[in-house]
Amino acid sequence: LGMIGHDIDATSLLVFLQAAVSFAIF
Repeated sequence: LGMIGHDIDATSLLVFLQAAVSFAIF
């Protein structure tokens, strides 16, 4: 994860959170 930029890291985190919410709903 060190080589990945912070912007990409933040985007991945947002996508992960959305996926977690989707699983929580279902």
